[in-house]
Amino acid sequence: MTRLAVLVDVKALLKVVWISLVAGVGVIAAFSLVVLATTRAGDLRRSDRTGAAVLYGFLAALGVAGCAFALWRGYLYVVQK
Repeated sequence: MTRLAVLVDVKALLKVVWISLVAGVGVIAAFSLVVLATTRAGDLRRSDRTGAAVLYGFLAALGVAGCAFALWRGYLYVVQK
């Protein structure tokens, strides 16, 4: 068992798994927010509730910004290694 521990850096492996899990869930949540907010904004705009539609549009923009940020951070991580 100790030979396997020498070959595999368990601490680094667990760090990769943890970061991947957090990043995956975060990107999925941000994109789900984009889909939800865009749909609600369109529905509210069609029913002449422009104030609420603008708020949902802003929420969709925040979700897009979150996805773009995750993409940018991932790119920087790959390039810097």
